[in-house]
Amino acid sequence: MQKRYLVLSTWIDKQTGAPKSSIGEINEGVNKEGKPYQITNTDNTVVFDGKFQVGTVLGGTISLTPEGAEKGSVQNQKISDKL
Repeated sequence: MQKRYLVLSTWIDKQTGAPKSSIGEINEGVNKEGKPYQITNTDNTVVFDGKFQVGTVLGGTISLTPEGAEKGSVQNQKISDKL
């Protein structure tokens, strides 16, 4: 599953001195009139270790695994393998 995120903020953690960034998922598509849109979800942000300039677009592929599933099991396949 391909996901894209926008870096919303970046700072240095006061307790650890480590750089942190918060990101919001970019949702995109085509509206009823056939015009493209992109919206960043700022209601559910994620904080992670690392520092990127605000406005940077990050992308990557994710896979979801049921809790307790063994590596290599049928249940542990990437979602994209089943689509």
